[in-house]
Amino acid sequence: MDTIRPITPEDTQALVAVALQSGLFSPEEVPAVQAMFEDFHATKAGTDHTILALKRDGDLRGVAYFT
Repeated sequence: MDTIRPITPEDTQALVAVALQSGLFSPEEVPAVQAMFEDFHATKAGTDHTILALKRDGDLRGVAYFT
């Protein structure tokens, strides 16, 4: 079953792995991706920025960031 929900700080490592596995980001870009999620939780959560995660069969499989 698929579930789409807002991300939580606990999702960060799994979502960084999803970003890397997607092929859209190189290993060198992983720190920037992680910083983006951490910045979201520190300053943007609850604002007009939204990050949603796709959870399938208990695993995080996708992410969408929009404003």
